[in-house]
Amino acid sequence: MKTLLITLCISIIAVSTFAAPTEEEAINDWKALAKAKETLNAKIGKVVPDYAPNIIETDNTKALSALNDVEKNDIPQIQKLLEKCRTEYGKTPELMNKTVNSVVKIDWNSGRHPRENFQDLYSILDKWISNIALAKKKKSEDLVNKAERVQDRMNSFATQQTQENFDQLQSLLENALKFDPDNKAAEKMQETSAEKFKAAKAAINKKIDDAKWPGHYKNFAGPGSANSLAKSAMEWLQNDEKSRKGCKDRTFAVAVKGDWVVAKKNILGEPIQWGLPIYAACYNPEEKKDGVCRVFSLTILTTEGRGVKKSPPWTAVWVGNIFKMKINNVDGAPGTGTGFFGGIFWLGLAFGNIIAGLLAAAPLLKSKAPQLKTAYEKITPFANIIGVIILAIGLLSLLGAILQLFILRFVIFSNIIPQLSAIAVGLFLGKEILMRKPKLENISKLSDADAVKKAEEAAENATAKAQELLRKYEDKINLLEKYQEKIGIACVVIGVLHLFLGCWPLI
Repeated sequence: MKTLLITLCISIIAVSTFAAPTEEEAINDWKALAKAKETLNAKIGKVVPDYAPNIIETDNTKALSALNDVEKNDIPQIQKLLEKCRTEYGKTPELMNKTVNSVVKIDWNSGRHPRENFQDLYSILDKWISNIALAKKKKSEDLVNKAERVQDRMNSFATQQTQENFDQLQSLLENALKFDPDNKAAEKMQETSAEKFKAAKAAINKKIDDAKWPGHYKNFAGPGSANSLAKSAMEWLQNDEKSRKGCKDRTFAVAVKGDWVVAKKNILGEPIQWGLPIYAACYNPEEKKDGVCRVFSLTILTTEGRGVKKSPPWTAVWVGNIFKMKINNVDGAPGTGTGFFGGIFWLGLAFGNIIAGLLAAAPLLKSKAPQLKTAYEKITPFANIIGVIILAIGLLSLLGAILQLFILRFVIFSNIIPQLSAIAVGLFLGKEILMRKPKLENISKLSDADAVKKAEEAAENATAKAQELLRKYEDKINLLEKYQEKIGIACVVIGVLHLFLGCWPLI
């Protein structure tokens, strides 16, 4: 009796466990499969198709967003549904279809069940979920391949070692790891690319810092002078830049690279156009801000015609190699302080600040460094004169910078700090001379009495106006005495920095 009861219980449990689903249950599961397909099609139909493991969406951000949403909110439920179908209808799609057909009265026009076969819906969903995983892995590999091509380009060409390309490289690798966090190649490349870029950038920056302006070809045979031809070529290039819509380049220096060359011949072999090899330095606003320019190797062309002369007007250019360098290293560039007078003012600002600074800081330095007493005794009598000289150097240097700003359209405030410090310490040291009435002995020696009188009046008027301006700000100038020692020390430091680090912005 006991054995019979146990057998009966097992039979009841087995029947309830392995009993075929009812028609209503089968139809509901069938509809659930159809609904799941509609959901995936609406959310990722344009990202990963149901027929291939490929991501067809070109926007990586959109693709990742859509796939992450589906993987989080839909795929877990769909996988549970597929598992239920395997448990209740059969291990294969064919067995599932057979089971469903045995419990559901099929009528394709009734609307009671979906119009696609049960097994087809199951197969599409099962394959689609598999495609998503494979597509993400494949996309990750594609992104790494693209990153490698960018890296190869950067390794091969110095001009490709840009922040823009490095950012692109990093973006590709970051997205590769988002699509497949287990992509070891992406991880390794991400670790090494930053160091490679840093090293390459340092090498490029050193090359830019070390680059020198070639200057004119020393053995230029002519005809024409290198200076006049370079000036003419620069004017043509600047006008060409202005004529090109959206062009932000600004040519600011030209040097003759070599002798004239034949650019074109006629059928008789006679030259009908000449070319002049030149170097042209130019910058755009971003480069100018960084103090860097591009130097082009160009050949600027004359007009065409039989018997054409080796001279302007120019008509076109051929473009050759290009390299980068510091704007301040271009000889003759506005504000670089090159040339004889530029060098004089540059040295004047440096040593003028140092000497005037030592005089202003005398009370402090005498107590801290008694060994300077002898030197101070020699230069102190000339403190007023030194002050006037350094004031003149500072004012003239600043005036030149302002004139270049408006005339040459080149922003040059690389010397602004030593210019202002020279003006400040010059006013302080030279105030006594500046406020003194000038001697007019030389004017008095003129033979014409009227001329003497007019000259004296003109000199006195000019002096009066200058002194009136100084008196207007005398209280502010007198304030400098309060900070005499600090101003002196600052001027010495600024002078030294200007002497050794004059290429730095503002210094």
